[in-house]
Amino acid sequence: FYHQVAATLRGVSKVLIIGPGVAKDHFFAHVSVHDKEVARRVVGMETVDHPTDNQIAAYALRYFNRKTG
Repeated sequence: FYHQVAATLRGVSKVLIIGPGVAKDHFFAHVSVHDKEVARRVVGMETVDHPTDNQIAAYALRYFNRKTG
């Protein structure tokens, strides 16, 4: 599954990994070994407990606005 997610993210300029638990850590560990292009584009990892699609979009907008000024 992680290979498929990483393949989808190739070419994306910035990646914010969010979610509950440790799956985000496992995904980052996976791309760090198997897809260094994607790993280099990860700009943050945040714990967010079971967000809705709208909450994910709002969180990403706030995060990138804060990080990029």
